Amino acid sequence: MSEKAYDRMSTGSVRVSERSRWPPLTRMLMSGEMTAEMPRELTMREKFDRWMVNEGYRRFFVFVFALIHVMVFTFGFLNYQLKDSFGIARSTFSITYAIARSAALTLHFDVAMILFPVCRTLISLARQTPLNGIVQFDKNITFHMTTAWSIVFFSWVHTIAHWNNFAQISAKNNLGIGGFLLANFVSGPGWTGYVMLVALMAMAITSYEKYRRANFERFWYTHHFFVIFFVFCVGTSAIGVFWQYWMYGGYIYLAERIAREIRGKHKTYVSKVVQHPSNVCEIQIKKENTKTRAGQYIFFCCPEVSIYQYHPFTLTSAPEEDYISIHIRMVGDFTRAVGKALGCEFDKPKDGKGGSQVVGVNQGGPESDGVDPAIRRILPRVYVDGPFRFCFRRCLQIRSCHALWCRIEIHTYLTAKIKVDDATNIMINDANADRDAITGLRAPTNFGRPNWDMIFKSVRKIHSPSEAGVFFCGPKVLGSQLHIKCNMYSEPGFNFCWGKENF
Repeated sequence: MSEKAYDRMSTGSVRVSERSRWPPLTRMLMSGEMTAEMPRELTMREKFDRWMVNEGYRRFFVFVFALIHVMVFTFGFLNYQLKDSFGIARSTFSITYAIARSAALTLHFDVAMILFPVCRTLISLARQTPLNGIVQFDKNITFHMTTAWSIVFFSWVHTIAHWNNFAQISAKNNLGIGGFLLANFVSGPGWTGYVMLVALMAMAITSYEKYRRANFERFWYTHHFFVIFFVFCVGTSAIGVFWQYWMYGGYIYLAERIAREIRGKHKTYVSKVVQHPSNVCEIQIKKENTKTRAGQYIFFCCPEVSIYQYHPFTLTSAPEEDYISIHIRMVGDFTRAVGKALGCEFDKPKDGKGGSQVVGVNQGGPESDGVDPAIRRILPRVYVDGPFRFCFRRCLQIRSCHALWCRIEIHTYLTAKIKVDDATNIMINDANADRDAITGLRAPTNFGRPNWDMIFKSVRKIHSPSEAGVFFCGPKVLGSQLHIKCNMYSEPGFNFCWGKENF
């Protein structure tokens, strides 16, 4: 045998080598079998089918969304431009009257849609239905953002068209620039419209990814300007019209907020805080009347830091545990403040150690029995909204699961350049060894970053014909690379379905 799957012991008996227990994916990656595999040529139909797996439905949805907007605007424009009852308005304001009214009609449609994607309880319930296989509920935030940018676009179309309308009425009444300014900033529809526009642009600019990542708190606070936007919608448009569009998503959103307040009344407290390396803080929370499932997330608030800020975090605890836990990496103002409030000190390791350590246990709780009195204390109060997101039962019917972690803090052994002496020692100790020379585990250490091409080829080779889901949580750049690989290595008979963490 080229690989020594069996070793003969001194007693003459044969024992199974640990390396013979490697899973198929590890054996294939270590053998280099897939290195020489060449991609096959696909027909146009096969390329289209592959495109539909991860891109088609999303692009089709965007196309339908855009088509609805075009139809609403076009039919509205034809109605205002051709109907006899609007003849006086057309003669006064010209074509921009029809443009402004058509843009307002499109805005009504967007206002009716904008709140549905942020009704998290509704989305979680919908994911448990067969609709989850048809509608991409995981893209709810993307849909919310698409609708929001549509509101921004048509708001500016509406505003610019009204600038011409105000100029026309001012000129025809010989009011000059003063009349134009009065129409803009003194008339009811004028000044209320500008208040709405300012609130809308504040929300849009601060939600842009670059600015949102730079200051999440600013994004969080300005996004609550939606209340101002909706209130002034009533004053800008006809009162009898606006509520007819807003009520569809608005009433459901109000019910969502009421449910959030009810959930907030449930007793919630931090039971334990663990400080991990790499500036990571683990928070274990106990909340009454709360059951969790795999893959859910919560919105977390620490009033000691900010009573208004709720941030999403994926649950890292198992459903069987009597607590829910989240792991927070201290990289922003909010997360650093939370870590400090909970007693984490990342400037220097505690007690001269660099490993994970419990830094706080809730005083008076059952988990504090037998704990060092130095870490027993009253921990800060927290609020938890959730958990949200349920998997459709069919998603859990899987045959196998391959989990890959990218570690950057095993010093020189993964991402850094290895010295010659280190490499020699590793090779000597690793040759024909039962366990890995570095970790002591049966699984081998792969040096450098994962070879995604080999991994995707190997998974396809082992499990074809079938379908593999790729679930990702991590940096955006790496996520983009994996998304491309999913599309690249899908072929007839085997699809890589892309999915990433999305709040």
